[in-house]
Amino acid sequence: FFIGSALINNLDFLVAILLLMGVNFASGLLEDELNGTGWKGRKAFKAFTELFVLTGIGTFVYALGHFMHAEQESVACVSAVCYAAIYFYSRNICHNWVKITKPETTLHKLFLFLYWLIGFYFLEKVPWLRTYFERGQQELDIECNKEREE
Repeated sequence: FFIGSALINNLDFLVAILLLMGVNFASGLLEDELNGTGWKGRKAFKAFTELFVLTGIGTFVYALGHFMHAEQESVACVSAVCYAAIYFYSRNICHNWVKITKPETTLHKLFLFLYWLIGFYFLEKVPWLRTYFERGQQELDIECNKEREE
């Protein structure tokens, strides 16, 4: 019963993730078809797995906040996960469309611009994501590599 409630309370975020993942899947499929690599079942499975994981993370975070009586904080956390997903998947969508369109077309230039815009200005508007790229990513790489060596 509670999982259904968490899904309903998180519905806006889930719809946003569903739309984002749907466009990402469609642009990846189109790019594969137009550039001759063809449709691959494993890529579709990966896309649906990622959708399931992102939906699960959002529901889990919201549920934790609910049980801790901190629903506002859990909504902020789910929002942060959504912003990170928007950044990474939007960049991927634009990258696919850059590869789909012909270099001399206006649409190609538009997607190149959007790819740059998302990469630069999105990070300006979401400072914690920029901090991750500046420092956190390197620290995590070092930490994860140490764990693998042990």
